[in-house]
Amino acid sequence: MPEPPTVSGNALADTWLTSPFAIMVRGAIALYNAAVSRPELIGVGETELVALAFKVWDGSRTGNSITVTQVAFTAEQVAQTCKLLPEVQALTNEAAAKMSAMRLTATPQNFGIAVHTEVHRQITMRKLLAPVQYGNVHPEMSISAGGLTSVDDDDVYYGQVETSRLDVYERVNATTACIYDVKTGRRGLSLSRTTDLVSRTTNIPGSLM
Repeated sequence: MPEPPTVSGNALADTWLTSPFAIMVRGAIALYNAAVSRPELIGVGETELVALAFKVWDGSRTGNSITVTQVAFTAEQVAQTCKLLPEVQALTNEAAAKMSAMRLTATPQNFGIAVHTEVHRQITMRKLLAPVQYGNVHPEMSISAGGLTSVDDDDVYYGQVETSRLDVYERVNATTACIYDVKTGRRGLSLSRTTDLVSRTTNIPGSLM
């Protein structure tokens, strides 16, 4: 079992972005973006969910090792770990249908904001009705580079400058977190966004990732 990361988030990002492994990371993200925007061209089925999985560690303490995997999973396979996936997908679909009339007059950005707001409202309501069941789920959470979040730290608020905003965050356990990025268009995932998410979530207090 490899040891958890011992370097800081910024140092970790700088190290692997300049390493030979960065080429593989960029290739995986390019494939991911292609699968999101034109899934039929690379054989991803309608019932499959494209995902990127990262495992970063410093096992020998003499250098960083990075494993990057990019494959197409079914929603059922992903949901085995990310239990909230079916619910977030359903809420997103329902919100998009509810706001569908907006598409005739609203900009894509405003339509996206409306969908995100509705998903946030629905999850917040579920947290109020079932606080134990949804205790590890946080909609619209901001996280600092050091791993401080708007949920657990009074000095961090949602949308704060230099924080990263997560649509829905589910903490499965000390070593696994699921981040749900609600999409209303075909915009892909950038390398900078990916490294940012890896670094910040690894730095959350109590994390063993």
